[in-house]
Amino acid sequence: MVESEAQVLSEQTMLGAVVFGHEQMQTAIAAIQELASEAGKPAWEWAPPEVDPALIEAVAAQAESGLIEAYTIKDKQERYAKIGDIKAAAVETLSGGEGAAWKGDAVGGQFGKLES
Repeated sequence: MVESEAQVLSEQTMLGAVVFGHEQMQTAIAAIQELASEAGKPAWEWAPPEVDPALIEAVAAQAESGLIEAYTIKDKQERYAKIGDIKAAAVETLSGGEGAAWKGDAVGGQFGKLES
């Protein structure tokens, strides 16, 4: 069954038009595929970064209660300032100093996920 707004044409005529259009598009599709195989960039492998459960736990232990408290503040500027302080403290505590297990951007990224 072919549905259209054409009230004068029969279903057979409409079906023929659809099939004809489909056949004609195959030429364009083949040309696109040929161009892609000749000039396209090779596919690259991507894998998501590995999840570090120890980092997730450490950031949650460091910042979760502070975030819960910060989100009770109704004033937007005060709330953002409090969240910024909590984040800075978490980053400093977990990535500061020599021998730190994590980098600051990893801690900050995990803090953002926790905040979300």
